[in-house]
Amino acid sequence: MKRFFLSLTLVAVITLLAGCVSIPLGDDVLEISTDGVKLIKGDSDAAGDEADKTEDVDNDEDGIDEEDEVDNEDEVDEEDEGDDDSDADDDKTSTSGKAQGEVEGGSDVTCPDDFNTDYSRIIEEIDHEFYFPECAGVAKMEKGNTFQFRLLQAGGDYEDLFDEYLDFAEEPFREDINLTNGTADLRFYLHDIEEEIGSMIINFRQEEDHVRMDFSYRYPEESEDD
Repeated sequence: MKRFFLSLTLVAVITLLAGCVSIPLGDDVLEISTDGVKLIKGDSDAAGDEADKTEDVDNDEDGIDEEDEVDNEDEVDEEDEGDDDSDADDDKTSTSGKAQGEVEGGSDVTCPDDFNTDYSRIIEEIDHEFYFPECAGVAKMEKGNTFQFRLLQAGGDYEDLFDEYLDFAEEPFREDINLTNGTADLRFYLHDIEEEIGSMIINFRQEEDHVRMDFSYRYPEESEDD
């Protein structure tokens, strides 16, 4: 019996001298060695710390994503507003100026608030596409053997208007500019140049603050039945 206790005591002493003793305390471990006593934490705390770190990283990424999304939405809104402004400017450009034709008016032209741009009666009478200069208001219309009407353009120049109608006319048969009087005369056919059908005469006169244009249109003669 004494030998048994002596053997246990010897084993215990050898174990202490050779290494250390680990005593489990729940999830933790108490380690006794020649260096001293250490308490080693279990896996649950480590897992908790790792989970906390992971949650912090996820929160940071979510914050960055939300900020990026807000910035992107702001950029898209600014681009849309820019497109709307450019579209509005295009609409203004397309609706201002001439009512019909392909020639632009002069840069000094002004548009009075009360000028008349209802050209429907004129188009109905001449029954042909026609050019109306920028801000040219209808002053009068008379119908007889010929259809006569007058247009006034405030702030215009008679030479510029003459050139605009010269570009519109096809093979005019008369072109006359009088620089001394500030007048011009242009004549051409609207319907048929070869058959000389539908002649149009335009007299231009430069006034102090506007240009007066008098138009005289001769209707095509109706053919008689045999």
